[in-house]
Amino acid sequence: MFAKICVKTLIVAAALGLPLSLAHAQEGTEARPSCRMYFTQSWDDINAPLGSYPTSGFYQKLKTIFADAGAELIAEPFVPWTRAVEEVMRGKGQGLSMALETPSRAEKLAFLGPIFTNKWYKYIRRGANPNMASPTVGVLRTYADLTPIIEAVEAMNGTLIGMPYERLGRMLEEDRVDVILASEYGISLLLDRRQQQLERLPGEGVDVHTYVAIKHDAPCMTRKAELNAALSTWAKTDDAKTYSVGPPNAQNLTIMKKQADGTTP
Repeated sequence: MFAKICVKTLIVAAALGLPLSLAHAQEGTEARPSCRMYFTQSWDDINAPLGSYPTSGFYQKLKTIFADAGAELIAEPFVPWTRAVEEVMRGKGQGLSMALETPSRAEKLAFLGPIFTNKWYKYIRRGANPNMASPTVGVLRTYADLTPIIEAVEAMNGTLIGMPYERLGRMLEEDRVDVILASEYGISLLLDRRQQQLERLPGEGVDVHTYVAIKHDAPCMTRKAELNAALSTWAKTDDAKTYSVGPPNAQNLTIMKKQADGTTP
């Protein structure tokens, strides 16, 4: 029997033009479909030098989830988040470890999960009228087309504008915008001086979901159903909460303030 198997291996290797050692390696082995993904926004790796690879934390967690779903996860080089999003949208790289779903992104990316849900709150200048009619509501321009944000502004009978956070901060000081709608993390991107001048309005906040985003034509999308199920299941665990996007620590904030507008996932 062993002799027959060896002869069969030799015949297959010869027919395919493969070295015998490679033919043996491929017997009974099927390569898992892969995805090359950016991981800039992994909190425990964010202080790594630009150009390095994340090696722990969230990357390792997602790598395990992908493997359990029958896919292989490969990390792209660590780059500023704005650049990562632009590269994926232009065709380089195949996915983003954390991303908010917008109509323009959905044309090229599938959003799996969600893996996290965060609250966005209404902030006003301290001492301003919290019950103003028809307020001008500012958000980070990258997310001005988010459905839950648009719905929240409509519920306030407000006017939505999207701008860089620094400009929104100045407009708030100058009474040119009434409300800023943002996550705690987003507000932390404003200068500390401006944070002291802001007051969060009471309320539950707006639920904004964070997903794993993968290009529709990425090889691992052949395992889309399995990946989506695995990510959605993990998102409900206490373990997932330890990776959820929240206010960054002082070191992370220093890095973020040096980056261009749109550095949030």
